[in-house]
Order: sequence, then structure tokens, then C-alpha cells
Amino acid sequence: MSDTKLWNIQLRVPAEPEFLGIVRLACAGIAHRLGLDHEVSEDFKLAATEACGHLLNLGSQEIEISWDISSDSVALQVTTVGELDAELADDEADLEWKEIGLLLIKSVMDEVLETTSPPGLRLVKKTEINDD
Repeated sequence: MSDTKLWNIQLRVPAEPEFLGIVRLACAGIAHRLGLDHEVSEDFKLAATEACGHLLNLGSQEIEISWDISSDSVALQVTTVGELDAELADDEADLEWKEIGLLLIKSVMDEVLETTSPPGLRLVKKTEINDD
């Protein structure tokens, strides 16, 4: 199948733990709309939650989540928005995340790329999408 871009969906939320549920609901809704199986839906929710949690530890004010959906993959870009607040940053939690959270994400996604400007992650899951 060719890599034809079907949709781009974006969501921006405050960088607060209470808003991670909205991100998980968006992942579930998108997976359902695409006809992805339950396991893939759970993979996206886990990866998005871990990526957003990581950005919370960096002192981000807002988090932007973008889904680039093509006929053979879904790419999830999770990035900070605005300046990072050094007083809110939790370096110890960030190191722990790099050991555990990043490992979890890599176990469920096909590609994982850390970005630095802005800080974030690009996650790709290869899967056939039915755009009917």
C-alpha cells in the first residue's frame, strides 16, 4: 500500500496531569474511527500517556499532540508548546522516564524519535488504515 496522507488531527491541552484523560480519549476515538484493533488502540493510549507524562516532567506549559494518518501508518507527534519552566522541571523524574517510559513506548511503537526543538517525541505505528 502507498503512504498516502489521509488526515492530520491536532489537539492542544494544558500540561497538567488532569488533561491526560482527554489525550487518551482522543487516541481511542481516532483508533476506533480508523478501525484499528483493540491492541493497537491500547498501544497508542499507552504511548501518548507516557510521552505526555515525560513532557510534564520538563516543565511544559502546554502539550500539543498531532496525529498524521496515512494509508499504512499513524504518526503521533507529542511536543511542548511555549517556554519550559525550569522551576517546574523534575530532572529526577525525567531520568526515571528515560529508563522506564521510553522503554515502554519503544516496545509498542515501530519508530520512536526524540525531538529537541521543540522538545517532544515522534512515534510511528505501521498499520493498514481503512479510510472508508
